Amino acid sequence: MKKQMTYEQFVEKIQQAFSGKRFTITSQREIVLRIIYESDDHPDIDEIYLRARKIDQKIGIATVYRTVSALVEVGIIEKLDFKDGKARYEEAATCKHHDHLVDVDTNEVHEFFNEEIEKLKQEIAKKMGYELVHHRLDLYGRKIKK
Repeated sequence: MKKQMTYEQFVEKIQQAFSGKRFTITSQREIVLRIIYESDDHPDIDEIYLRARKIDQKIGIATVYRTVSALVEVGIIEKLDFKDGKARYEEAATCKHHDHLVDVDTNEVHEFFNEEIEKLKQEIAKKMGYELVHHRLDLYGRKIKK
C-alpha cells in the first residue's frame, strides 16, 4: 500500500512516540527502521535481521528483536499472525488502512482495500449497537487453478 508519509516524517513520528522514554535511534536501529519502512512485504524477525546484516555485518539479532519490540509497543509497527508459525511485521504509522489475503500454499500476503467491505463492517457494527473503532480482516485462500 502507498505510504502516507516520507521516511523523515516516519522517523519524526518514532521520535515523538519515544519522547521521554529511553530509546535512542542508533545507527543500527536506524537500519532496522529503514528496512521496516521500505518493506513491501510482511517480514518476520529473521528476514529483517538478514536484510540488516546485508547493510551492517555487525548488527546483532538482539538489536533487531529489541528495536522491533519497542516499535510494536508504541504502535509504530504492527505484529501480524498469518497462521504460518511466524510473527510478521508491518509498518502501521504511514500506511493507509488495508486488509490482507494470504495464500495458504505459499504464505504470500496480498494487501487490498475494498470500499464495499469497509461500509459493510460499519453497518454490521452499527446494527449490533456498536461504533467501530478498529478492525482487521485477513482472508486465507488458495489460488484457483484455471
